[in-house]
Amino acid sequence: MRLLLLALVFLTAAAPVRAEVTLSVSYSETANLFSIMDNVSGWQEGFTDPAYRAEWTKRFGWSAADQALADQYRDYRLRTMLDDSQDLDPATSSNGIFASSTTNSVESDPLAAYLLGQPDIKTALKNLDKAMTAADAKLLRKFYAHFAPKWRILLAESQPLIDGAAQLNQVFDPAKINPFVERLSRFYNVKTDGGFTVFFTRYPPGPKSSAHVVAGRYFLLHSPSGTKINPSDWDDVVMHELTHYISMRQPSQQKQALTKQFLAICPIPPGIKPLWLLEEPLAVAWGQAAYSMKVRGRPLNPLSNWYTAPWIDNVSRTIAPSVIAGYDNAATINDGIVKEAANQCKNLTAISLLMTGSTAK
Repeated sequence: MRLLLLALVFLTAAAPVRAEVTLSVSYSETANLFSIMDNVSGWQEGFTDPAYRAEWTKRFGWSAADQALADQYRDYRLRTMLDDSQDLDPATSSNGIFASSTTNSVESDPLAAYLLGQPDIKTALKNLDKAMTAADAKLLRKFYAHFAPKWRILLAESQPLIDGAAQLNQVFDPAKINPFVERLSRFYNVKTDGGFTVFFTRYPPGPKSSAHVVAGRYFLLHSPSGTKINPSDWDDVVMHELTHYISMRQPSQQKQALTKQFLAICPIPPGIKPLWLLEEPLAVAWGQAAYSMKVRGRPLNPLSNWYTAPWIDNVSRTIAPSVIAGYDNAATINDGIVKEAANQCKNLTAISLLMTGSTAK
């Protein structure tokens, strides 16, 4: 009997954890309002996108009264949003060269978490007092009311996002997505399940688009205004962001060990952001290249631009074959991919020094 119980315990422990994930894609005016005005405010350089303010100023102008409200909003955001990723040395921080889960959580971004969960703008503004102090609620009502005549125009222009979201929502069949997410999670040694909410939001007209994880399980896809949405242009972007969500939740000990391994081969080169070293290349290699091969059933187009930053694009293409080749076995992030990316980082650094005429110290 004891042997039987031990065998059952062993089998239970060895059984793979099945991923049960749903991706719900839709359009929400409250999510769009949050995204537009958060960026237009310009409250933090490097976090907000200046393209929003530039378009706003060109179309509507920007007054001293506008700036005064933007300054008050900035002070609120700086006071209430928690970001433990700023000004930290990757060699000593708990997250190392990886993204932080606490930076993208409900607790770290209470405004986003609140607004993205509201059914409409009227309800959201009415119930602000239930989510924050009376003083902060009063400030935010004043902020949104001041700019309302303009943002209502932008929301009216965002209606095509509704159809685009509905089309993309049809792409994410759990029967196809769950095996991929399960394998991706095992690569990072992380358990992933539950639902994720994806919102299309408006981006200023032009060739650029973007996406990011916010307040935990929300993904914002910023699509240029007036551009027809093709689901095949966005499903891998969602998986790219899901890869970040999973990567963020690696154990700190694993993040620190992998960071130490990487930096021993390639210290962070000048001008290169820490997340460019491995976090972003893996999100491209897994969320785009491996997803395209294993779920779409075709390779990612080698002639397309996989990522706008050339450094990330180059490292992604270097490690993607190894990621895809290791998909059907038990390979994890601890089985050589870090060394491969670090060696490419070392090669790119040497090329950069050669082209600029610099010499390594």
